[in-house]
Amino acid sequence: MYLLNLVMAALIMLPAGIVCGLQTGAGFSYWILFVLGILFIPMIPIAVSSAVGAVIAALASRMEHKNAASSVMTLIFILAIMLVSFIPALDPSMTDERVLGMTMSAAGSMTAWYPPAALFGDGVFGSLTGFLGFAALSVCIFALFAWIILKNYARICRKLSAHHARRNYVMTEQKVTSPLRALYQMELRRYLQTPVYVTNTAVGYLMIIVFGIVMLVLVNNGQFGNDPELIRMLGQISPLVIGVLMMMSSTTPASISIEGRQWWIVRSFPVTPKLMFDAKILTNLTMAIPSCLVSAVLCAVAFGWKYFPWLLLVPVSFSLLASVCGLAVNLKFPQFEWDNPTEVVKQGASMFAAVALFFASAGLAVVIFLTLGSVSYFGAMLLVTMLCLGGAALLYRRILQTDLRKIY
Repeated sequence: MYLLNLVMAALIMLPAGIVCGLQTGAGFSYWILFVLGILFIPMIPIAVSSAVGAVIAALASRMEHKNAASSVMTLIFILAIMLVSFIPALDPSMTDERVLGMTMSAAGSMTAWYPPAALFGDGVFGSLTGFLGFAALSVCIFALFAWIILKNYARICRKLSAHHARRNYVMTEQKVTSPLRALYQMELRRYLQTPVYVTNTAVGYLMIIVFGIVMLVLVNNGQFGNDPELIRMLGQISPLVIGVLMMMSSTTPASISIEGRQWWIVRSFPVTPKLMFDAKILTNLTMAIPSCLVSAVLCAVAFGWKYFPWLLLVPVSFSLLASVCGLAVNLKFPQFEWDNPTEVVKQGASMFAAVALFFASAGLAVVIFLTLGSVSYFGAMLLVTMLCLGGAALLYRRILQTDLRKIY
């Protein structure tokens, strides 16, 4: 967990630190202390987020459907944070001058509610006391949290593994359904019963809907003023924004590995690989298409219905490509020996490889838009859509040739 968060912290902090150092003409000590400080940055957030997760898990463990309850509470918590973050921008009286003022005061307000940020800032700019204070505070909080977890680990595991047994279960009439539908229902049930799987992917689909809501409110409130060129540009780029979010939210990069040690059972099902892959793709599309449709309607109302076809076609083509690409990558890098689903959903090799491919695909789409969009927006969007659908079709034909007996 620490290593994963350290990588994410480095990816975010290093570019910002380089720009800050060059702009301020910082000395040699700045670069050394900044790099060393990154090693301590993830510690407090890990402790705080783990504590929040433990509280949610403790509350959910008292409920009958604890996995679903945990997923719902986590998503509500994340959605609340997202909405609170956007509230200032949705204020109709928010002018450019007020936005600039809020941006300039953001650093000051951050240090008020997160004092370690002030210690880190003072430390990298020459205050050895500030840097040592930041490092000591981070290590102490992280160590205290780890000590509490280790001391109560057995009791925590017992509480979290407890489950409610239904005493009023009655055998009802059993229904016969098609193999594809049975596999799809099994996939969807497994997905919804794995909280970390849901929260790691569903957040992106929530962001798609939030994006549509924010765009609609901003346009209706006149936040973009009387600048039709800006509104037109936002309308043109919205399909790509939604498409990128849909790619990053795909459930398929972990859909094979999530089978775990039961993979041999799934592999022995009397069904073709095509049906199994289709069920996993449909599970992702079940989450993707409704969120895309809602956001597309909201953005079309905001920017004009002439963008609606592309607001549907481009994101859906992105989602299809991500679904098939995620499966292909997970078949290449399966991981069945795990003790916690977090290992494959957040830390698996297939997840990192898939995200890298998703970024590359999104980058290519942006290059096409910037290159051809000014000449022919229709042609640029059509080319992006056809490339995504063509890539998805080629990958789909390739994965159908997979021999599941060799995947272990």
